[in-house]
Amino acid sequence: MKEGKAKRKLWYGSLGTAVIVAALLCTLPLVFMLREYQQKTDDTITRLSEEYLSELAEQTAAHLETSLQSQFAQIIMMASAAGDDDLADLESLQSFLLRQKEINDFTYVALLDANGICYTGDDYYSAVSKINSLGTLLDGQGVLISANETLLGDNTILLGASIDGIVFDGTPIAAVLVGMDTNTLSQRLVLHKEGSNAYADVISGQGAFIMRSAMGKERGGVNYFGVLEARAVLDEGYSLEAMRRDVAERREGMVGFTMAGGHEYVYYAPISNTQWTICVTMLSGGMDVSVAELSSFMSRNTVLMVALITIAILSFFMIYIRGANRSARLLEKEKERAEEALAHAERASLAKSEFLSRMSHEIRTPMNGIIGMAAIAMQNLEDPARVRDCLKKVSISSRHLLALINDVLDMSKIESGKIEIRNESFDLLALMESLAVVYDTQAGGRGIQFSTMACGDVREELKGDSLRLNQILTNLLSNAIKFTPEGGRVTLQVRELKQEEERIWLRFQVTDTGCGIAKENQEKIFHAFEQENAHITEKYGGTGLGLSISQRLVQLMGGTLSVESEEGEGSTFTADIPFGVLSQAPEAAHIISHDTVIKPERAAEYDFRDKQVLIVEDNTINREIAVELIGRSGAVISTAVNGKEAVEMFSASPPGYFDLLLMDVQMPVMDGYEATAAIRAMERPDAKTVPIFATTANAFSEDVEKSRKCGMNAHINKPLDMEELYRRMDEAFRKR
Repeated sequence: MKEGKAKRKLWYGSLGTAVIVAALLCTLPLVFMLREYQQKTDDTITRLSEEYLSELAEQTAAHLETSLQSQFAQIIMMASAAGDDDLADLESLQSFLLRQKEINDFTYVALLDANGICYTGDDYYSAVSKINSLGTLLDGQGVLISANETLLGDNTILLGASIDGIVFDGTPIAAVLVGMDTNTLSQRLVLHKEGSNAYADVISGQGAFIMRSAMGKERGGVNYFGVLEARAVLDEGYSLEAMRRDVAERREGMVGFTMAGGHEYVYYAPISNTQWTICVTMLSGGMDVSVAELSSFMSRNTVLMVALITIAILSFFMIYIRGANRSARLLEKEKERAEEALAHAERASLAKSEFLSRMSHEIRTPMNGIIGMAAIAMQNLEDPARVRDCLKKVSISSRHLLALINDVLDMSKIESGKIEIRNESFDLLALMESLAVVYDTQAGGRGIQFSTMACGDVREELKGDSLRLNQILTNLLSNAIKFTPEGGRVTLQVRELKQEEERIWLRFQVTDTGCGIAKENQEKIFHAFEQENAHITEKYGGTGLGLSISQRLVQLMGGTLSVESEEGEGSTFTADIPFGVLSQAPEAAHIISHDTVIKPERAAEYDFRDKQVLIVEDNTINREIAVELIGRSGAVISTAVNGKEAVEMFSASPPGYFDLLLMDVQMPVMDGYEATAAIRAMERPDAKTVPIFATTANAFSEDVEKSRKCGMNAHINKPLDMEELYRRMDEAFRKR
């Protein structure tokens, strides 16, 4: 019996030893595995953070460079606006500079002559003793970017650009200088987007802050390195001194640190054409937390599975095998999810990069045409035919550039929820005839047959947003003509679908015999910034915004937009949209006759001789353009430089003297809205009836509504479409 107890004791002892050994054999590899796994996780977080931040830094730096280039173009254009009257004497020059400072919202505006004398709106002095790093500006070449100049004070960026062709007091003007508030420039650059865990700061080579995001300002301090030295604990392997050297020597890199209880990564990279560096910071709660949470989840699962395996070894080997298989499957699923999330992030980043690249190409192409043709025209002033050809190409490139800008602005307003759909009466037949005029000409020029038809009886007078309907059909027709080869056909058809109480549904169909769209890409083409494939972008160009804008506008109007297409056969885009009706009884409504083919009318020739037209425009160049182009119609032109002067001229004129006023909106002293309201309020017979047209670059629907409410008869967008302007003028004169 004692022997049996001894055997059982020995057996239990052996079992205990086996349990301890099994536990050690499981625990030690587990500890080693968890340490290795944590190290791999940390390495992955660092690698992904560096890739993400480097891309973000590159894009933000590119955005800053583009903004600076735009500012240089603006200040050169501003200086070029100086006329002979502005350069007549010091008082005129200073008045011009003060006016440009107010118009462009600069903190400082000056002209620098070849002798180093700097002229501002209220003083002149030797710039060599007051402004550092004039560089090559005095030699007539190069640009200047400087921050925190003693002359201008802190929080100001000084931009300078060489110019030629301007002479003051017998001395050539070498450059134009402007000062910009860093807060204003920071807001334009959107260094931090609301809801994002990343933000950007711009520093000098010594670490002084040049521009700061709102989140960066909360940290306080005046020097980036000083803030890190005082408040941050750098991760192992990173050095503040190494970062100082990198920034001073214009190298890029990354550091990780802990500040205020949170972990952060900062990626820094030099900004081209400046002595500045952009620092993009990602706070804890971003990619590192997401990966760490995934790692923690997987680690907990691993510990649980190993514990179950340890128990299974002592009981049933089959349970162990089953648990091991289950663990493998879970790990594989988590791996697939992680890979899918990474792939999605990469696709999003690639789509954004491709869009930025495409937009850069699309904008630079017409800009190159405008600048290049202008240069050629300047070199061939003695050849009128060559100059006329260059100006024609400048006009084509300008309209293309304007269309690109309008698309981007429309998409921005749609995504921010600022698009409002109007519900006003309009003439459908007039809208269709207008489209027929435009696209019959475009299609004919490319050897394409174009037709517009009302199928069945269609009401002519409707209530809705005719501006947005025109935009939708314009996008669809432009695409159809762009993708249809010579000898093909493009048709626009409209028909009534059904009537529901106080609204009626119309179907608009644009059909072409172009290249068609593959089945798998028919949904993709409605996504913002995307086209069917890279080949389409390379061959036809475009931003990929037109169809996305059209679909969203149709949805805002309560309708649907769809496509049917076969590769090589062509496409049909169908927009079903509801509209209000002015009359419930169809027999009482004006209708477009059954199966009417809507043909474009020939462009009219206008003769406005003996018509008195007052052009109100503060910009000298725009005023000169309007006087020249409108004067060719035979009209007698008078001009005013602001709303107050226009009101005084109208008040002093005999009743009925002016037949039309063309009113700019944004002007000093008194703007166009105020001037129109003042004229409409006058106690004279023609004050309420004289036609007043807004001529403005404010092109959104709310701007059109504001013009209408203040008493204007029409809203003409800049750049001026002379055919539209002449047509509106002719209509106004006929009504008088």
